[in-house]
Order: sequence, then C-alpha cells, then structure tokens
Amino acid sequence: MALALLVDLGEPSAAQVRALMEGLTMINQVAMRESGRVWPSLKSAGVRYQRTHEWRSAKLLLAHRRGDCKDLVAYECARLREAGHRVTIRLTRIGRTWHTLIRLPDGRLFDPSRELGMKGHGG
Repeated sequence: MALALLVDLGEPSAAQVRALMEGLTMINQVAMRESGRVWPSLKSAGVRYQRTHEWRSAKLLLAHRRGDCKDLVAYECARLREAGHRVTIRLTRIGRTWHTLIRLPDGRLFDPSRELGMKGHGG
C-alpha cells in the first residue's frame, strides 16, 4: 500500500525539515526492523543520486535505485541506527533549499549524495 502526504510549508524552517527527515527515518527504521533482514548500504544496492521531488521510503528508494539527499540520508540514518550507531541528521542551507547529511558518532559528516554521484551543491 502506498500513502501520500502533501505538506505545504512555503519556505520551510530547519526545524520543519528536521521533523520531516526524522519522520521518514523512523518510518524506514520500522520497516527495516519489521522485515527481519539486514538492509544493504545504498552503494552496495546500486542506488545513485538523482534529484527528486517526492520523499521516498526505504522500499521505494531501493526499487527505483534513485533518490536525492533527503531519501538517501533517511535510509542510511535508519540503517545505521538499526545497527546500533548513534547518528544524527545535519541540515545545511544552500540558497533556498536544504541539503541533508549524517553526523557520525565521531563527529565526522557523511554525505551519501556525494558518495552516490551528486555533483556540486544541492540536495
């Protein structure tokens, strides 16, 4: 079953984007936990960066094998949290958009978008 959520935030604040990101990450965590299997890294699953307008859950992201920063970060953050790592979502403002990254437990930033083919800035 597919569900759609349409949210009009105008110019969203960091708090609003963070709330949406945590929501998608939590949905992914529940799906991963309920599946009873180990989910692959996006790189090993052949997923590539591509700008999208919709927000893709873990299952849809793997099916399409394409997603942008919000999809990639929500997936990898969920996968890492389910493996017991204490990671957080980091937002960076680039022009009128937000770019998302993962802050690792040691403080380093991990950018799945760049690892999976994003060039330049954006998300």
